[in-house]
Amino acid sequence: MEGKPVTILVTGIGSPGAFGVVRSLRQIKERRLHIIGTDANSDATGQAWVDGFHVIPRADSVDFPQVLKDVCKAESVDVVLPLVTRELIPLAEMQQDLAAIGTRMPLPTVETLRTANHKGMLFRALAQVKIPVPQFQPAKTLNELRSSFMSLGYPARPVCFKPVYGDGSRGFRILDKTLNAAKSLFEDKPDSTHISETELFDKLQNNTGLPELVVMEYLPGAEYSVDLLARHGEMVVSVVRLREQITGGITTKGRIVDEPDVVRYVTSVVSALGLHGNVGVQVRRNDNGEPRILEVNPRLQGTTILCTAAGVNLPWLGVKLALGEEIQKTELEFETGVRLVRHWDEVFFRSDGSAFTMQ
Repeated sequence: MEGKPVTILVTGIGSPGAFGVVRSLRQIKERRLHIIGTDANSDATGQAWVDGFHVIPRADSVDFPQVLKDVCKAESVDVVLPLVTRELIPLAEMQQDLAAIGTRMPLPTVETLRTANHKGMLFRALAQVKIPVPQFQPAKTLNELRSSFMSLGYPARPVCFKPVYGDGSRGFRILDKTLNAAKSLFEDKPDSTHISETELFDKLQNNTGLPELVVMEYLPGAEYSVDLLARHGEMVVSVVRLREQITGGITTKGRIVDEPDVVRYVTSVVSALGLHGNVGVQVRRNDNGEPRILEVNPRLQGTTILCTAAGVNLPWLGVKLALGEEIQKTELEFETGVRLVRHWDEVFFRSDGSAFTMQ
């Protein structure tokens, strides 16, 4: 091992993808790494996997910037790897302050993050530079929601909607008149994303307001997550994952695949937005088999660990990018066909609050 330890702070250490990020970093044997975790939840399971843990305020708290800066200073943090979408803009706004104490982050500009995190702004920005996007309409009221369904061809064609801010399938629903409702009732799990028009508007009729939504055509084809590293709009490496099974927005079965058209499409998105650092882009094929964007996550995604298993350690490459270190060609090589199947695991807490696992 060479030099002093590299201290890496992973935020959202209790999030579903955090264990994979920490496990990826632990694969690095040629450098000494000291991993710190933060989370707004004092019971965050990830505290059992890291070398130090701090409870911090939520990203929307006025105290978030100062508390995080204090943690970085106290722990001599070299690089922050954020896993929480809502933390990205506050962190990007802090980049100069953190750099002054020696802490770096592989993040794009605040303007880029605002566009990438807002699905309506994202679709409009890409459409303006002639990058194909799904047919979509914004909706802020019940009348606009109903009108958007009709303008996109419902009920003859299925449609879907999602809040412009949000991840992990929160608020995502599909309206499909061709669906057999009785069959769905008895065969689908209760967390199915399908909903009838009647049920939807019954639930919303007494609601005083809607979150801003994007309504779009339903894309029936294969869904992919593309985990990538970018350098100021230039693609460094991209790994395409086929999402074979999804539960609650998290991939529970997936496979590394070779899809050149998906890579070309996502490369154009990265360039158009000027993305930088660790990024995840989710796309799905339309009726004609063409890839179309679903969302951009300008951070490490929940199943990045599959890329590590295939040969590309994206969390570590993000650290190297932030530190300005050279990335070797051998670090960008990976094997297609590698599959992931997820299973349950546990973290335990002693009476004093300390966390541990059973090996």
